[in-house]
Amino acid sequence: LALGFVGLAQFLPVVALALVAGQVADRYNRSRVLVGCLLLQGVCTLLLLTLTVLGNTDSRWIYGVLVLAGVARAFEFPATAALLPNLIPTQQFASAAALTSSARQSASIIGPAIGGLLYAVGPIFVYGACILLLLAAVSQATLIHLQRLVTTPKAVSWTSVVAGVKFIRSQPIVLGAISLDLFAVLLGGATALLPIYARDIIQVG
Repeated sequence: LALGFVGLAQFLPVVALALVAGQVADRYNRSRVLVGCLLLQGVCTLLLLTLTVLGNTDSRWIYGVLVLAGVARAFEFPATAALLPNLIPTQQFASAAALTSSARQSASIIGPAIGGLLYAVGPIFVYGACILLLLAAVSQATLIHLQRLVTTPKAVSWTSVVAGVKFIRSQPIVLGAISLDLFAVLLGGATALLPIYARDIIQVG
C-alpha cells in the first residue's frame, strides 16, 4: 500500500499539471524551466536526506516531498522534450531523438542498479549521490544556449491550452501511439512491487 501511495504521490501532479506545464514550456525559456525543475528535485532530495538523518517515521512527510518532486517532473518533461528541437539542426533531429531516448532508457536501468549498491552502504549515500548528480545537471543546463528563438506566444486562452489535445484527436496514428504508451505506463507500474517480491516471495532481503 505504501509503495502504491509513493507512485500515486508522484503521478498525480504530472496528470493535474499536464496542460499548465505545456503552456509554461511554450511561453518561457525552456532551459531556465529545466534548471528550476532540477533545483526543485535537488531540494526534495535534500529534504528526504534530512528526514532520514532525523529518523523520521511519519510517512506523510515523505509523501509530501514526493508530491513536490512530482510537480518538478511535471514541468521538466515538456520543457526537456520541447528543448531538443531548439538545440540542433532540423536534419539531425531524428538521430538526436534516438540518442536521447537510448540515453534515457540506459539511465533508467543503470541508475537503479547503482542506487541499489549504494543503498547497501546506506541511504545517506544514495541521497548524497543524487544531490551531487542534480547539481552537475544544473551546472550543465545553465550552459544551454538556444540556436533558434521560440516564437512569441499568443495570449493565454482555453483554446490554446487544449490545442494539443485537439490535434492528437485529429491524428489517429498519434492518438493510438499515445494511448498504447499511456496504458503501458499505467499498467506497467508493477515494477514498484519488486521490493515485496524480493522480501516475501524470493526472500533475498
